[in-house]
Amino acid sequence: MKNTNNSLPAEVQNTGAICERLWNAVSELLNSSLRLEDALIHRRKEEIWEILAEQENKASTLNQAAMLWNQVYGEDKENLSPELSRARQSIKQGIQRLQIVEKVNYSLTRNYLAAVDRSMVAAGAGIAGKKKVYNKGGRIGLRASSMIFKSVG
Repeated sequence: MKNTNNSLPAEVQNTGAICERLWNAVSELLNSSLRLEDALIHRRKEEIWEILAEQENKASTLNQAAMLWNQVYGEDKENLSPELSRARQSIKQGIQRLQIVEKVNYSLTRNYLAAVDRSMVAAGAGIAGKKKVYNKGGRIGLRASSMIFKSVG
């Protein structure tokens, strides 16, 4: 989803290609992260993997645009024109929104994986579900269990 100049905020328009490129990269990554949040909530596994691959490319684009910004403008914020300062602030706010959505996605992912882990343990899969017993040689071992996993939840 490419943003057109019409969808750029007024403070980013006409500030140059670098600002527009940064804004577009942040905006696309934010939209992708919101789609990932929805996919995580509704447990759509295939879509989650597709979005993660897409986000990797979009993050690379954002990093390239940020490196270009640093090469052209550097770290010195005081010498920026008022237009560039406003554009930079708008892009920074987009990045802050992106960070919030990514924290939510991280939490959803952890909860999803914890639920999978609990269901595997409850079904008796893995070492955690097996009982430790002594074998015929007098050594501690694990009692054999079925390799068929029960589906829980």
